[in-house]
Amino acid sequence: MAQASNGCDVELGLAQKNGVHVADDKTSSFVYQPLAPPQEPYLSLEDIMELHGQTRIDGANIERSLGLTEAEAARRLQLYGRNVLTPPARTPEWQRFLLQFTNVFLLLLNGCAVLSIVAYVITADIINLYLAIVLLVVVCFTAFIQFHEEGKALAVIDSFAKMLAAECIVIRQGEEKKITTDLLVPGDLVKVQNGDRVPADLVLLLCRGLKAECSSLTGESEPVSCTHKTSAKSTPFLNAKRCFQHIAVLRWHGPWCGV
Repeated sequence: MAQASNGCDVELGLAQKNGVHVADDKTSSFVYQPLAPPQEPYLSLEDIMELHGQTRIDGANIERSLGLTEAEAARRLQLYGRNVLTPPARTPEWQRFLLQFTNVFLLLLNGCAVLSIVAYVITADIINLYLAIVLLVVVCFTAFIQFHEEGKALAVIDSFAKMLAAECIVIRQGEEKKITTDLLVPGDLVKVQNGDRVPADLVLLLCRGLKAECSSLTGESEPVSCTHKTSAKSTPFLNAKRCFQHIAVLRWHGPWCGV
């Protein structure tokens, strides 16, 4: 097994999307067909080699695999786009605050406040005015609390983007190359070292004693043991030991490789 510069073994994986790349005999290229779940975790190494022929996986010695060519990687980058989370269009903060007042409960309270003001104008009873003021204060306070809690939820979503690995090592044209994770494409051979974050969904091709911390994904407090062995088709996708989600953090005791 290859040794990292710090004396630790390293591991490789095959980058994948939530779909399958089917070979097109007419164009000698891959056609992306969405699947749920992806089928790679349930395939043998030979089937994966056939499915990802242009990755040029060496079944006899995974570490000597050639990986994609730069031209093919560029083509796939153009076809699939960058490996990033696309953020949804954000509503301006002032508009998001005003939208809190469209809550049905708050609309009812506003209606009651208006009726209290009308009653005060008609009867000149100061109690109705006080009631209207109290209702409006409750409406504003509730809207502010909802706005604040919604902001905290959005901050949690934003934090997921910060958990992604900034760079990763891929094998292309038989050579290791460090790239930013947004340039990773389906079919790339990915090499990960101890403590690295997994940069994308990967299917393991080679590993020994690998454990991954998946608490942010599954809630499991203990590191999960992983294997490159084929998962049974009855195994749920999130429990398939050959597949990593991109936010899992590695804890390992041996070499691995994935695609």
